[in-house]
Amino acid sequence: MYTPVSGIWQSVWLEKVPKYYIEELIVHVTMETVRIEIIDNGTENKDNEDLQSTFYLKNKEGKLIYKKIFKGSSMTLDLKKENLPIKLWSPEDPYLYDYQIQRGKDCVESYFALRTIEVGMIHGKKQILLNKKPIFLHGVLDQGYFAEGIYLPKEPKEYDQDVKRVKALGFNTIRKHIKVEPERFYYACDKQGVLVFQDMVNSGGYHLLMDTILKEASASKARMVVLETQTCNENAIAFYRRYGFEIIGFDLYAYSNTDPEKNEVRVEMGRKLG
Repeated sequence: MYTPVSGIWQSVWLEKVPKYYIEELIVHVTMETVRIEIIDNGTENKDNEDLQSTFYLKNKEGKLIYKKIFKGSSMTLDLKKENLPIKLWSPEDPYLYDYQIQRGKDCVESYFALRTIEVGMIHGKKQILLNKKPIFLHGVLDQGYFAEGIYLPKEPKEYDQDVKRVKALGFNTIRKHIKVEPERFYYACDKQGVLVFQDMVNSGGYHLLMDTILKEASASKARMVVLETQTCNENAIAFYRRYGFEIIGFDLYAYSNTDPEKNEVRVEMGRKLG
């Protein structure tokens, strides 16, 4: 039996920001490139199109290895063309690139990873491919309950410990069951090298037309957009899972988190204060 709960179960915070500030980032990655789109509270202002931004890329030691000044709301970096080190993300080597974006008086810090994940045909059979190579996913079902906090752990670091336990047991995948976690959980998966099969959250009572007859129609895709905007551009999220046991038939891979046109999910940012 599930324990009844109520109240706030996601992070809430206040922060001081300048008049024009970065609200969110949208990141698109391949095995060699990254494109970052900036959404700020002045995006609809035409004068804001000429606002200058600066992108800073750092290595693991915190040393600046690349800098780019650009105008507008997006920038693209081709690491191969710029002769920058290319390190692909994988469960064995979950490499993350740290970066900053300075836009006007605002500055945020975030990260990205270079990787692709898709379903491809190998020897006439569908297989999951990570960075164009077959990968065997073995994982656990995670319902996101905690002994002391129910929907939240007693301490945020427990997310990190949970993911570390999964890796220590030899798994490389977590299926997150009917729950969207705080970004701290997905960051732990990104950092530790665990892929996530993210369940679609129940959008209400069962409806014959929307949930059965029009299963593949726009209603299902609309729910997908809602979930993507809540889970941020977490590198670890491999696929979004919609119904029952579709995974057996690979039906859910219509919503792979690799297609650049479908990979438009939001990034968790850390604002540099001061």
